Amino acid sequence: MLTRLIPDIYIWIIEVALWFALLIAGFVGYEAAVPALKSAGWTVANEAAWRIGGAVLGVFAAFFVAVAVTGPLLLLADIRRSAKVLEDIRASVKALEADGSASSAEDLRGKRVEPVFKL
Repeated sequence: MLTRLIPDIYIWIIEVALWFALLIAGFVGYEAAVPALKSAGWTVANEAAWRIGGAVLGVFAAFFVAVAVTGPLLLLADIRRSAKVLEDIRASVKALEADGSASSAEDLRGKRVEPVFKL
């Protein structure tokens, strides 16, 4: 039980941290866009548009960095979760096989009926 709980909590912590990273990257992009453009020598006519563009660019950049850094960890966690589901399915199938008999499997097939053509 504890061996399943710890990785689940770890994945939850990673997910919350990733959402906070995207949020912070949006704020940093919003605040840093106009000063970066002005230090590059550009004249900025509409600061609000450049700030929103910087926020969007910051979120995209943080997203791609997060994918590169945490993607393999989350992929391994997803494989682990899929294996756990597969184990549960195997256990259910084994339980059904233990409960049923050969005759119950034949009942599921239905009766064989010859085709009838009406003219």
